[in-house]
Amino acid sequence: MRENDAPFTLHVEGREGEVLLVPTGDLDPSTAPSVAAVLRQHRGDDVVIDLSDVDFADSSIVRILVEERDHASLEGGTLTLYGASERVRRSFELSGVANRFDWTD
Repeated sequence: MRENDAPFTLHVEGREGEVLLVPTGDLDPSTAPSVAAVLRQHRGDDVVIDLSDVDFADSSIVRILVEERDHASLEGGTLTLYGASERVRRSFELSGVANRFDWTD
């Protein structure tokens, strides 16, 4: 985390038929394991990740989300990404995996 960045938080909320994850701050090697742990607990559920308050996402979180998206699909769930900034979405595009996700604004 850089000096002026907001601290990382991860809010998890059950909603009608789905689980909502709301991370804030940076998604990087220091925070990605927390997101992965929550996603493992909800494999098979419909999961929406609200990226509106994420400032930065690096390849470590991209890899984890690709893996968890595949697990969700195998177990009958979905993984949808919501509200990603252009900067965050660009990480997925550069990795060549943006088209593997359902994106909503």
